[in-house]
Amino acid sequence: MAGITDPLLIDISNAFYTGNYQQCINLSEKIKKPSLEKDIFMYRSYLATNRYRVVLDEVPSSGELLPIRFFADYLLNKNKFADLIEILEKKIQSDDDCHIIYRVIAAIMYIHENQYEEALRILNGTTDLECQAIQVYIFLRISRLDLAKKILASMTEKNDDDTLTQLAQAWFNLELGGEKLQDAHYIFDDFKDKFAPSVLLLNNLAVCALGQQKFDEDTNGYLRDGLDKESNNYDLLVNFIFYSQQTDKNAEQVINRYLSMLRETCKNSELVEELAKKETEFDRLCQNYSFQEAEKITS
Repeated sequence: MAGITDPLLIDISNAFYTGNYQQCINLSEKIKKPSLEKDIFMYRSYLATNRYRVVLDEVPSSGELLPIRFFADYLLNKNKFADLIEILEKKIQSDDDCHIIYRVIAAIMYIHENQYEEALRILNGTTDLECQAIQVYIFLRISRLDLAKKILASMTEKNDDDTLTQLAQAWFNLELGGEKLQDAHYIFDDFKDKFAPSVLLLNNLAVCALGQQKFDEDTNGYLRDGLDKESNNYDLLVNFIFYSQQTDKNAEQVINRYLSMLRETCKNSELVEELAKKETEFDRLCQNYSFQEAEKITS
């Protein structure tokens, strides 16, 4: 969010953007005066920690916080996407002065639906740093590093020390890989020390290390510390499975345990769905083979 100058609000926004959601909530409660920006970060932190009902119970069905209420409603029932996004779109199109949170939430909802072009359309032309950071994220997802680099240059020119600019730079370096992985590591490690070791930062540190084929105790520590904070985190579980495959020849039991956790807590994830397809195909092949062998025996 652009234009934040209050020191406590800056701390609140930094806590949110670095994935320290409970810290963001705790800091928000220190502000007693009405503050829209504080409420935006606080309620988004509740959403990030899957406490959707808090948002639905406390956020009114009108006003500037409406997009956050809509996002909570969507996360509880994805079938409401079309109706909710239509209302947000109408507000954005009819009111040039509507709060930037309308565009942010609309874009994030489109991302959840894998509608990246629609998300980019919503964000097109905005100069808000968070909107630009989301654009960088999308361009990296669709492998348009050239366009991500252009947006990142705009962010850097505007404020190269801003947390969002630094995060976007780290994401870009992660995508580049190679020597740039160490540059990304420096940013995430600096934020870990400067703010707090959130699941988001720890996982990204692990990704940097795994990308550099560093299967050492530090990498193990990032993953385990992250899982201690959030034991069912999809990204951490996937990365820990990969780490275990590289470091332990007898890791089958551990890997199967984490795969079971993924199936239980992330049943709709791409990896779990792909595993289910492979298992179904394997079972089908086994049945066909058994049938063919039985025919040979009885013929």
